[in-house]
Amino acid sequence: MAFGVVTFSELTAMRKTFERLTTPEEQDIFYTKATKNIAARMLAQLIKNTPVGKNTEEIQDGETVVTMQGGTLRRGWLVRTHAEAIASRRLSAAGNEAEAQKFTMKLHVGKRGHEYFITLRNNVKYASFVNDGHRQEVGRFVPAIGKRLVNGWVNGQYFVEISEVMIKPKIPAILKKRMNDYLNEKLNKANY
Repeated sequence: MAFGVVTFSELTAMRKTFERLTTPEEQDIFYTKATKNIAARMLAQLIKNTPVGKNTEEIQDGETVVTMQGGTLRRGWLVRTHAEAIASRRLSAAGNEAEAQKFTMKLHVGKRGHEYFITLRNNVKYASFVNDGHRQEVGRFVPAIGKRLVNGWVNGQYFVEISEVMIKPKIPAILKKRMNDYLNEKLNKANY
């Protein structure tokens, strides 16, 4: 049976590499990238879980005219204003993980003590009402649906909370993969 030979200098070099990996600067780089990676996964899940309004059809002069209303709320995750969400058509209906990854790379990672965070925000004006629920005026006529309102409260869709519940169990695996990739990258650069 053959055994490899490891010299003391190789062990010393490996120790120095591990010491460099544990510096506050290297830890900050790792945690920042990991935070952005988790945020991208959360954003992709949010986009998929965000409800889409229905398109309306009306007959005008004997022809069916479809009015596009759906998707503004979903697009609101990747834009800065409500107006941009209305105008934008850059997001597929199923959500786009690559688009979410690209978007989160531009976001600022905050740090509070030992916690790293990114704030994901939907910039559509009515996003919180759809998520959390809202009151409405009973008896008011709404032309878009062609009916009078009968309920005083509309239940929320809770798409933010549902997305969070779906992502939380995946975080340890995401971090483990990120750590393995990080260590492989750093150790391969050291050429042992």
